[in-house]
Amino acid sequence: MIATVGYDETVPMSYPPIGRNSAYVHGVIKGTPEYGYRAVLLTMGQLKGAAWYADGEYMWATTALVPDHIGRLKAYDVVEFRQLNASRSLENFSKNGEGNVIVKVHCRRADGDFEACKKALPQIGKFGPGGDTGIPYPASVKEYGFTFTPAYDANGTPVRPIPEHVPKVR
Repeated sequence: MIATVGYDETVPMSYPPIGRNSAYVHGVIKGTPEYGYRAVLLTMGQLKGAAWYADGEYMWATTALVPDHIGRLKAYDVVEFRQLNASRSLENFSKNGEGNVIVKVHCRRADGDFEACKKALPQIGKFGPGGDTGIPYPASVKEYGFTFTPAYDANGTPVRPIPEHVPKVR
């Protein structure tokens, strides 16, 4: 699935309410091991205003963990993610390694080709990139070969540096 990053990546309790609430619903709760991982809010659907029902469009939010090899995500970056469930998808990730995870970054807002990159992706309705890409969907997150190392301690203090994205200029 393709989605848009909702907020600049940070410790989950620092997100605005919708980001914190989504993380909580998915099992990224302060005091649990999952709270230490890199988690981002993702949104699907690009809505043009408050009257979106009239257009037959929709939006939903979810939370996914970011693997170690991907640089820090920023608001509006467009990513592909593996969705396991609509709720509690990251509960016990520290034990079983399964849940919603970012698979690939398609478009970075900081890059010079951001708008062209977005237009080349599958679109949801008339409001932007999203939906199914048709790539293989492995039975387990482990099949991607990614690593997920905690980035924050129990209080939300960073325990390791997170790589920053270096923008491409075109």
